[in-house]
Amino acid sequence: MGGGLVLAQGEASVTNSTFVENYAWFHGAGIQASNNATVALQNNLFDHNASERDWACYQMNRAADLDMGGNLQYPQERFNQSNSPDDCKVTPSVLIADPLVQALADNGGPTMTVALAQGSPAINAGSSAGALTTDQRGYIRDKQVDIGAYEYGRPYIVMILKMLLL
Repeated sequence: MGGGLVLAQGEASVTNSTFVENYAWFHGAGIQASNNATVALQNNLFDHNASERDWACYQMNRAADLDMGGNLQYPQERFNQSNSPDDCKVTPSVLIADPLVQALADNGGPTMTVALAQGSPAINAGSSAGALTTDQRGYIRDKQVDIGAYEYGRPYIVMILKMLLL
């Protein structure tokens, strides 16, 4: 359980994170949260997290306790043979849309990231109040934050400014 993140107990606020192609044999491939954990989600991207269980919730094993807005998940359907219902929503207001993410790569910064492609519905769709001010790479987010750990377009602006200063 919990291919991306496991929350056993206490309070957890998960903000501007990206959960892509995680796997859990049982359920909760993106996030597995026990009933002893109080979970708040804001500006998180869940894409193609998977489980072997037809009936399991793939993206998160249950809905978050607090919906802070700006969350996106895809796909809505489970890939199974039993025609079980759509996947569980991570929050009541979650956006169901293909986030158009790119492969994990070096997009600048200290760690590899999953970038948003041009036209992604995650661009400028985050909830700004309480959002993180920088993305995973350390680049400053603009006033209308993107959903997930990556802020679209920022490295190109930084590179252009550096070239102009040379």
